[in-house]
Amino acid sequence: MSVELGVLLGQTGGAQSFENVGSWSLATLQCSLALQSTDVHSSGGGARLQVFSGAAGALRYDYLAPDDALARWCGDATTHRIVAQGWTRLDVAAWSGQVSVAIGSASLGLSAGAALAPFRLETVAASGDPLRLEFRPGAGLQGSGALYIDDVLVTADAVTLLPDWGLTQRRTLAATRNGTLGGREGVLVWGEHSRHAVPLHYVPSSVTDRLRGWWRAGVPLLFTLDTSNAEAQWPARIGGSTGPLGSPSRPYWNAWEGTLLLEGLCGGLDF
Repeated sequence: MSVELGVLLGQTGGAQSFENVGSWSLATLQCSLALQSTDVHSSGGGARLQVFSGAAGALRYDYLAPDDALARWCGDATTHRIVAQGWTRLDVAAWSGQVSVAIGSASLGLSAGAALAPFRLETVAASGDPLRLEFRPGAGLQGSGALYIDDVLVTADAVTLLPDWGLTQRRTLAATRNGTLGGREGVLVWGEHSRHAVPLHYVPSSVTDRLRGWWRAGVPLLFTLDTSNAEAQWPARIGGSTGPLGSPSRPYWNAWEGTLLLEGLCGGLDF
């Protein structure tokens, strides 16, 4: 079994937040964008892109802010693996395949349906290239309809890891406890988050250095337990007071081992 870990892009804690609609730009006059809370996957609010006949242009998100892609590229790479994921649905059956999502040189036609469905796109970008995610209505659309979008996540420099047997998944309370002289115990809970412990052996130095850089910077990451299951993923940071994978894997000097601790972001992300 392999797992995937990549650094999240996006200005709002690693997400392309629809709660802050201003982070997206709408490059067409034949569409309107609004926040809605009925057609969502896991967040409190998704987007509804209303599309009218003859629409052209796109709904765009640019990764050019100082705290976004330009700051999160891995310095050891000049080309970067980009993975874009999200949940969408069209409410006009005849429009299936005529509205697309694109990032870099990759694009995918979206489908109509009664419920949101996941999409996944992969591309490669160079360090100096502009990076943009777009939802594009086809120019020949007839009538009016809507595209619903939620939980958009884009990662850069994702690595594939091969964990040993013994991977664990738990929930951890963010809580404090106190006792009284009378023997009573009080508990104050303000949240909970996921915690994964991923045992690893024979991780190349190049990947280990990348993991240590993410740990040192405290950047938000997307941990995917199964790339074929869009539900099996968690936003997280690398935990621990010392850098990950601190022991060499015998008999090699350029491969490392240890348990990678992934602390889920309490409350998830604002999508």
